[in-house]
Amino acid sequence: MSLIVPRVLVGPGLVGSSDFRTKLDAEVLLALEIYCRHRVHVSDQGGHQASVSRSADVGSTDELILTGVAVPFEGPCRLGGWVLQVAGIPVHVTEASATAGPGVIAGINDRDPASDPEEPIPDRGAWVRVRGNVSVADGYVVDEVEQALQRSVQRLWRVHRIVRLVPTGYRNGMQHTRPQEVEAIRHTRDASSYLLDLVAPVTDTAVQDVPDQAH
Repeated sequence: MSLIVPRVLVGPGLVGSSDFRTKLDAEVLLALEIYCRHRVHVSDQGGHQASVSRSADVGSTDELILTGVAVPFEGPCRLGGWVLQVAGIPVHVTEASATAGPGVIAGINDRDPASDPEEPIPDRGAWVRVRGNVSVADGYVVDEVEQALQRSVQRLWRVHRIVRLVPTGYRNGMQHTRPQEVEAIRHTRDASSYLLDLVAPVTDTAVQDVPDQAH
């Protein structure tokens, strides 16, 4: 059985400065991270399954819902956060703050008021559901998280779909984009970002994912 993670963001900095490249149907070694806007512990009743699903929130079309097990760091991590293991795939979690500040836009990148607080982080082995934007982690993030976790967080993924987000200008203080399906990621003058649909096999020892559905 395979784990499918749709709409994984590849930011323009990763494409331009870090030279991230891939193409349709290629296999690529990478790690994932999520900017968590909502987090809740999963009830102990009824058993558990690791899952990846699309958010049902119309205003958050690129957000995903990940359900998995909290994995603590073995040492300090300068980037903070924690790791959620979803069907054997480790994902670095960065918590959105509930405190307003520069660059925080209500309903876009702030913390959902209905979420558990950002601190304390979940206990070892706790089943947790998080919601937010999933992205490909830059190299420096991978290095810091692997050092703190003391094991690899990169996995081999097959690229099932690539969507280029072509900038179309700013409206109401926000950048808007036009989606365009493409066959490869390349650096462009307009600093496009990309969305990847990724597929990875679930290991025999991992908890299998459930079909794509809203929670």
